[in-house]
Formats: sequence, structure tokens, C-alpha cells
Amino acid sequence: MHLVVNVKIKKMSRKTNTALIALLGTILMGLSTWVLITLIELQTIVAMMQQELMSLDKVFGRIYSHMDRLANR
Repeated sequence: MHLVVNVKIKKMSRKTNTALIALLGTILMGLSTWVLITLIELQTIVAMMQQELMSLDKVFGRIYSHMDRLANR
């Protein structure tokens, strides 16, 4: 038993193609902009956290050196 289905495929017009390409381009541009801004924000946060950790490391180093100096008296 063979089933033959006749499906008429309507060809999209040039105007519809242009509108879809414009819509897709706008969506991709917005998405890429959001990704770029998010990455820059994350890099900034990571840099700030690294700076804070370096500051804490310096503080701990000063405390330990002060304790060593007091212990050696």
C-alpha cells in the first residue's frame, strides 16, 4: 500500500525573507551585546575580588610579621 501525499509548499516572498533576516539579525545583535556586557562585568568582578584578596594577603603578612617580632623579643 503506497500513500502519496501532495503537499504544496508555498514559496516565501522576498519581502518575508528580508523581514525574517532583519528580525534574526536584531535578535543575534542583542544577544551578542548582552553576552559581551556580561563577560566584561564578570571580568571586572573577578579583578576586584583578586585585588581584595591581595590586600588581605598583605594584611595577614603584616600581622604575622608583627607577631614574629613580638615572639622574638
